[in-house]
Amino acid sequence: MPRPYKIPVHTTVDYFWVPERTEVRTPSRVSIPTEPTRIQTCYLHRDPTVKPDIQDPQHHVNVFYEDRIHDWTWIRGELKYSSRAMEGGCWIRCEFEVPRYQVKTEGFPESGYSFKSFGAAKAEVTRQARKSRVLSLRAYDMTTGEVFRYDPNQSKIVQVTP
Repeated sequence: MPRPYKIPVHTTVDYFWVPERTEVRTPSRVSIPTEPTRIQTCYLHRDPTVKPDIQDPQHHVNVFYEDRIHDWTWIRGELKYSSRAMEGGCWIRCEFEVPRYQVKTEGFPESGYSFKSFGAAKAEVTRQARKSRVLSLRAYDMTTGEVFRYDPNQSKIVQVTP
């Protein structure tokens, strides 16, 4: 009996249609803007007009887990997919890791950086604030909604009360 699979907390899932290969030994190519962390082939779903919604993926039950490098690679917005399970003509389930923290300059939301850990976000805020003397840099925790900023008087990151 396969173990149930739990999606990590900071992960989103999306499905992409993979067309059948046109040439033997040539990987299928799918345009995906961000790099996935995991890919599973939905081998039971062969209709390109019906997008699957698999809540509990299980290997060899409703999906087939694919190996990075051997079965797929992602380079500059393009997924090269060459599975041992399918020759294309199926849906793939892609998991994407969502960064938890964002560092932004107030008033300039397009100037943000994304980080997976608070330590990395804290280091970036401190580095940018010390380098440029810009004190409006803030780190946003996208799960709890907490906001942190660099305090020049204390020379450290402090939490901003909402």
